[in-house]
Parts: sequence; C-alpha cells; structure tokens
Amino acid sequence: MAGEHLMYTVLAEYYDYIYARYLEQVPSIIDAVEELFRRHARGAVRRVLDLACGTGSPTLELARRGYSVTGVDLHGEVLKVARRKAEREGLRVELVQADMRELDLPRRDYDAATVFFSSIQYVGSYGELVGVLERIRAHLRPGGVLVFDAMNPLAVDASRQVVWDAPGPRGEHLFMVDYRDVDPFKQVMRFKRLIMVLDGRGGARTYLVDDEVYLYTPNEYRLALREAGFREAHLYQGYGDVNGEPNPRRIVAVATA
Repeated sequence: MAGEHLMYTVLAEYYDYIYARYLEQVPSIIDAVEELFRRHARGAVRRVLDLACGTGSPTLELARRGYSVTGVDLHGEVLKVARRKAEREGLRVELVQADMRELDLPRRDYDAATVFFSSIQYVGSYGELVGVLERIRAHLRPGGVLVFDAMNPLAVDASRQVVWDAPGPRGEHLFMVDYRDVDPFKQVMRFKRLIMVLDGRGGARTYLVDDEVYLYTPNEYRLALREAGFREAHLYQGYGDVNGEPNPRRIVAVATA
C-alpha cells in the first residue's frame, strides 16, 4: 500500500511502536520545555495548546505534570489512539481534530503553544508558515509563549539510510527502512519509509509512506516569527541546549506573544 500520511492514518496504531526510541525522550523534552516556559513566558503557564499532537505522548506528559492541555491534530486516527491512552491513565485532556493551517478555536488565551517532532515542517511555503504562526499567536494571551522544534537544514544528512525494527502491539515484528532525498534549491526533503509488519504466523503486510517536509533555515524561522507578530524570538540548538548541551542538527524556537 502507498499513500500520503499513512503513518497518521492506516498506521496510527503502530506509531508509538515505530517511534518508541524517540518517545523515550519525551520526559526530558518536557523538562526542557518547562524551563523554556519559565525563561520566556510572562506569567505562569497553566493552559497549553499542543498542535500536531499525533498520538499524544508530549500532550499526556504535560497533562501528567498538571497542565490543562488541548491537543490538536489533523488526523482522527491518531487522536483516537491519544484518547485511548488518556482514558487508560485517567488523564483529562481536550482533543480536537483540526488543521493548524486553519486554526480557529474558541479559546484565545492559552499561556503556551507547542509543536513537537518537526511537525512545523509540514507547512509548505514561507508565506504559509507566517500564516500558521499568526494563527498560533492569535490563540495566545499577551506574554504567552510558543515552542516548536525542527531539523536544521544546514546539518541534514540525506545520504544516510536508516534501518530499524521494533515489536508491534499484538506480537508483530515491525521492520522499517528510510530513504531520504534533499532538494537544496527548493529546500524540501522527501522521504520514503518502507514498513513491513510481520505477524508471527508467516504473514506480512508492507506499506510505503511517501512524504515530504520543508527545510526552513534558522533565520527564516526568526523572520517568520517577527512577521507573525511575536515580540521576542529565541533559537536554541536542540532541547539539550537549554541545559548547555547543544545539538546543532536541531532547532528549538521560542517566541513570546
């Protein structure tokens, strides 16, 4: 099977298993995000808007720490997984199906907004990026803060083939291969991810995820945040940079409304 965004629809129930190694980092990521809240938000942060929340791992970690969280995602399938996880833990989170490019929620006084796991890079042009950031700013109170992360395009290694495996939710074995290609002129990274689901009884299903993300430079993020009306914008070299351990392959942007 091939198609766009299979990872967030047909394969939604496998997402947490495919990305288990990355999701182990969520508590330390939220530690860094809380420090960024303290540094850059004006006033206490209690209400958080988590955009492109997917299956909700950061969303639920924020809820565990006492924040009132609204998670938003374009795809109902991943929201169903997030809702099931929240119910299992008895966590109260609001989950909304919406496109962040057309964000229009009733509440306009969130203390903070977050966009994790490079999801901001699905925004497909600089003008559209400014528009998304404007919509996010409109949902923040004055002094509220936006935190998002992205790949640093100046450090992307497109030649590296990535291969890994993981157990599945029902005893399956998952096998993944990533192929990446960067168009430096268009600032686009296209990737194909081959996913095999081996069911342990000799059966196998194969999926091809065909997707692309946009590679904005650090300066483009700075300019876009200013054009969107944020008063302050700071860039870090990954979440580790918050504690003095920079990773130049990653960008973490923090902006104050």
